[in-house]
Order: sequence, then C-alpha cells, then structure tokens
Amino acid sequence: MRRYSLIFIILTLISLIPLDSWAQRNDSSSSRASGEQQEDTPPPLPKTAAELRLSTLGDLSAWRHKEARKELTATQDEFGSTPEFKTAWGYLLAEEKKLDKAVEALSQTIKLDKKDPAPAWLLGEIYSWKKEKSAASKAFKDAKNRAGEILKDTPEDGEANYWMGAALLKLGKIAEAGKYLEKAQKEDFSPALTKLQLGLYFSAQKKWKDAKKAFDECIKTDSGFAHAYYYRARVLGKLGKKSEMLIDLDRFVKLAPDAREAAAAQALLNNGG
Repeated sequence: MRRYSLIFIILTLISLIPLDSWAQRNDSSSSRASGEQQEDTPPPLPKTAAELRLSTLGDLSAWRHKEARKELTATQDEFGSTPEFKTAWGYLLAEEKKLDKAVEALSQTIKLDKKDPAPAWLLGEIYSWKKEKSAASKAFKDAKNRAGEILKDTPEDGEANYWMGAALLKLGKIAEAGKYLEKAQKEDFSPALTKLQLGLYFSAQKKWKDAKKAFDECIKTDSGFAHAYYYRARVLGKLGKKSEMLIDLDRFVKLAPDAREAAAAQALLNNGG
C-alpha cells in the first residue's frame, strides 16, 4: 500500500510542473526573446566578429539591449577592437539613451571601415531620433552608397541588399527599396530583421494586409521582437481591428518599456485606443 501511495505522490508532483518547463526550444532567438533561456546553459558565444554583430544587432533591433550588453561584454576582450564590435556597441549606447556618445562611436567606426553600410545606417537612425534630419539623410545616403558598392561586385549579397533596402526606405525611395528587401529575404539574411523592414515597406505603400503578414512572420521568427508588435498594432488600427491593436500595444510596452514609442503606446492603452 505504501508503494502505491508513494507512486501517487510522485505523479501528483509531476503534474504540478508547468508543461513548458519540460519543453526545449530549437530556435535560440525564440528562447532568448521570451526569456526562457536557462541561466546555467547560456547560448554559445559568437565565434567571429561578424557573427557577434549580427547576433547583437538582432537583439538591439528587437530592443533587447540588456541581452546585447551581456553578449558584447562577454566578447569584448576578443572582438573589442573590431569595427563589427564597435558598430554594435555604438547602437547599444543609443538604446541606453546615450545618443551623443553613440554618434561619436559610430562616426569613428565609419572612418575605421569605409565600406560597411551598417554603421552609416545606424548613425542615420540615431540622428533621426535626435531630430537632426539633414545629418540623418546624409548618413542614410552614405549607407546606400556603401551598400551599392558591395552590390556591384556581389549582387547576391543578402546583407548588402538588406542595408540598401533599409536605406532607401529611410530616404523615401519606397518603390526601389522593395526589390532589395525581397532579395535579402531570398538570400535568407536575418529573417526577423528583413521581415520587419518588409512590413515597413508595405506600410509605406498602405498595403496593410501585406504589412500585417510581414510583421506576423517577424514575430513568428522572433516572438520577443518588440517593435514588430508596435508596428503591427499600427497596421491593425488601419484595418479596424482595435482589440487586437490594444493587445499588441500592451505586448510592446511590456517588452520595451523604455523605448521611444512606449509613452505614446501607453497613452493609447490608457485611452482604450
């Protein structure tokens, strides 16, 4: 009798453990995004400076700057002197609201590496946050030109196509941007980042259903991509789906409470949309 009682107790205790504690995710970005990565089994650190930048820019674009700082700090001794590290570090400073330091860091990186479009585009983004339109436009044009030079020799380069498309979007050349972003998607460059830009591309054309689909796919790829919820909420508003819009705004505020758009999103939530 004692034996069966013991078995019953064990089975009862097992049933109380949440199912998701048994599940293991194969997608590292999803587990990092949702905060389910076990502390005693951290994801492997990038092996190259290029891998590091792609990883941390993915986190930073998703507004996970705390995770990005951890990864950059852990790899600073190995990659700290590289342009890729400096690019990611500059954008990290911006997300931590150190905009002037970020501008200085990225400006130095642009001089250090005269071919890479990434630091130029990120510098333009930060200038736009500072509402310095002329400086932002100049930086985005620089990013476009740098990407163009790469594409002359390697037109299939997914990353160069991505930065070209993203720069053209910022410069208001919407029709031109699409073909480069679609090329980046075809080459499977950073799916979440590319899907977000495609969502912005369709939004600029007021193709709301296509935009929603792109943001859906971004979130499917990376469930913790904060701004995908924000931009999808805006699209849902255009589609007249108010309740769904509010759900996305709430998710955005929870994921990125210190983002620039968080106050506006919270105000909409407080007013019921």
